[in-house]
Amino acid sequence: MFGWFKPSCPVGTWEKAWIEVQFAALVELVGLPRLLAVEMLLPTREYFPDALTPPPHDANTFLANVRNYLQLDVGDVGLRILDEERQVWDATREDVLWDEPVVRIAQSALHDAEALVSAIACELSRIYLAQRGVYSERDADALWAAELLAVVLGAGVFVANAAIVEEPVDSTSLWRSSQMRRRGYLPARMVGYALALFAWAREERPTWSTYLRLDAASAARDGWRYLRSTRDSLFTPGLASVASAERPIDALLNDLARGTPARRLAALWSIGEQAESASSAHDAVIAGAGDDDVAVRDEALRVLTVLGVQSSAAEEAVLRGLRDESESVRATAAHAAASLFPESSALIEELSFLLEDESGEVTCGAALALGRYGRRAAPHLDRMLNTLKRGIVTCHEPITAAACGALLAIAADPTLCICQRFGEDPEMLDTAIRELRKYGPSDEPAID
Repeated sequence: MFGWFKPSCPVGTWEKAWIEVQFAALVELVGLPRLLAVEMLLPTREYFPDALTPPPHDANTFLANVRNYLQLDVGDVGLRILDEERQVWDATREDVLWDEPVVRIAQSALHDAEALVSAIACELSRIYLAQRGVYSERDADALWAAELLAVVLGAGVFVANAAIVEEPVDSTSLWRSSQMRRRGYLPARMVGYALALFAWAREERPTWSTYLRLDAASAARDGWRYLRSTRDSLFTPGLASVASAERPIDALLNDLARGTPARRLAALWSIGEQAESASSAHDAVIAGAGDDDVAVRDEALRVLTVLGVQSSAAEEAVLRGLRDESESVRATAAHAAASLFPESSALIEELSFLLEDESGEVTCGAALALGRYGRRAAPHLDRMLNTLKRGIVTCHEPITAAACGALLAIAADPTLCICQRFGEDPEMLDTAIRELRKYGPSDEPAID
């Protein structure tokens, strides 16, 4: 009655659309029969008898077992144990070679059987994707996709349970002290929803949710009820995959006009990828910038930039975006403003106000955008100098960097502007000049 008991999706629009689109692509890669026939791996003696032995566990034995269960053809792979200071999940992108055929395991995982299984499954998935050229290190979500593939292949319980680890903080305290730390890339709620999609696609009840940590279990059960009740999914077994080929523009426009928020968002992704042939979608994308869903509004503004839409209606949409309640939308609109309308005084004025935004992300976006306007933004130099001061005082490096870059582009003599603004505060003056030199030309003249 009144929709009070209607199941709700446990993840947001962006997360839902990403999971479903990528799930469809991965199922297409390994084959739907594989998804339907795969056996869900559980943390029980039946699957991993070696887990009952005292740690540290034998990584080679676990690798052989997990590889046998996943049945991934990845050829010969090596095994590397990383020390605690360079745990595999915390490694920087420069430290990780995406296509390296080596399973990297953190030393700490040898003392946690579930974390060890999860790490091996995700590493084998990464190698599989890399060997098939599906993702590369340039893809921001490549490591997310590797974890999602592990879910598709039946290791989702381990991926979910290893997403967050509890570590002791103070062993000398009378009271036990601990902290939670992320180990994986996908949040537990997203893994839980992916598991719900896994169960729904296979027409099974997620009875294995009892083996999940509480946050993932809740997302899995709620997601399964939602999918079973609404069938609202971008991936449906037996139907054409949304990721299998470029969909016609007419079909995407229909999704934008009548689809669910996740379907509208996925349609915008596809339109952005078909920019050269998407001129007929301009009006629909502009309308999307006023969507009720924040993720759709945000993506519509990004796609407007990709399409290069410079109509008056698009400018009005960008202006509304700069005033949006969502900081993400405001930041995206700032980028769109400078990219699409390099001579708009109204947008310059609005961007100037955003320099005082509470959100650091929005402030940085506004400063970078104003910098692209160059001398046209000169009437707003005072606000930019205040932004520089804010970055310095709050030790917010991105704001400081953005403000310095903008000053160098906007002011005829940025050093003189700083001297005039902070001349009565020697400490701030010295810091501001040093920051300007850090981000400006190396031959900046010295100040007496």
